[in-house]
Amino acid sequence: MTLTRTWRRAFAAVAAAALLAAGTAVASSAAAPSAARAEEGDVGWVRFAHLSPDTPPVDVRFTPLSGAGIFMLHVGAGSVTPYRKLAAATYTVSVLPSGAAAPSRSLTVTVDAKAATTIVASGPSTGLGLASVGDDLTPPSPGAARIRLVQASTTNPEVDVTAADGTPVARDLEAGEATGYAEVASGPWTLRLDGDDGTGSAVADVTADSIISLFVLDAPGGEPTILPVNDSATVAW
Repeated sequence: MTLTRTWRRAFAAVAAAALLAAGTAVASSAAAPSAARAEEGDVGWVRFAHLSPDTPPVDVRFTPLSGAGIFMLHVGAGSVTPYRKLAAATYTVSVLPSGAAAPSRSLTVTVDAKAATTIVASGPSTGLGLASVGDDLTPPSPGAARIRLVQASTTNPEVDVTAADGTPVARDLEAGEATGYAEVASGPWTLRLDGDDGTGSAVADVTADSIISLFVLDAPGGEPTILPVNDSATVAW
């Protein structure tokens, strides 16, 4: 596949702004999914990404200091839940083995009004890590798309991601880190992933007008692979 000039310009612009530099923190600024949703009031959107390959299904509990929270039940490894609406507040996010009463991990997160957040569980079950990632759901230009990479490989501490023609997308992207978003031309994108435990490839179908997170995971053989998730298609308004 030949990399288009649109892709080059998009990633050059992002790199110039230091959004795709290796080591970009996972906590990025979160934007409102749509200004037209202002009448929704002081609510935000949250979802959970279970990216730990050897951790059984989990239940996720969002508990506020006061008021009602939500549950996400039986979230299996390698899956990302749809967004759920929550009142803007500070929550304790508890991750429990499905059916258990006591949490195995917890995290405090603030849900901002008209903003979207992903809680990412990654790493081996013996050292399961939780992180809060801000999701920017600002629509792309008509006919284009916006993408980012989230590194959640367990066996590959650092991953290089390269487009089919050799143009770098991310270098030395460490586990638990994410790139910024870049606007790209829509279409199928073939990506090569090089990690400490092998080399993999993946094709992401980047549809027009979409916002997509590309989660770097471990394939059964240990080599890195990509789970594409269409963020804009899973927003539960």
